[in-house]
Amino acid sequence: MFNNYLSSSDLYRDSRLFQGIELFNKQQWYHCHDTFESIWFELSGNERAIIQLFLQITVACLHIERGNSKGAAIILGESLASLKSFNSSGLGIDLNSLRDLAKIYLKILQKSEQIRTLHLICLKTFAE
Repeated sequence: MFNNYLSSSDLYRDSRLFQGIELFNKQQWYHCHDTFESIWFELSGNERAIIQLFLQITVACLHIERGNSKGAAIILGESLASLKSFNSSGLGIDLNSLRDLAKIYLKILQKSEQIRTLHLICLKTFAE
């Protein structure tokens, strides 16, 4: 276990957080996952749980992109369960929008339909 955790104030100044959000919004799932994971190892508490949520959704999107609907549905279901633990925002991200989009994608996947594009999913910051 790491002893040098990032504080909340350090996290908000960490360029990796903003890089991860940018990579997520550009749908560069693999690099996004690596970026968020590098932060995740240095966090504790709610910040760690929120980054873990972003990691899960990133993996689900990668599964969708690769045509693995079943894997994506499982991970999106887990993500939605985790999202219930959080208010409307976390790390400056609009979690309600993320929750709504994850629900839409999960419903599509549960109907055994393929998702052709992921153009709607993004991490919206409250500064936008």
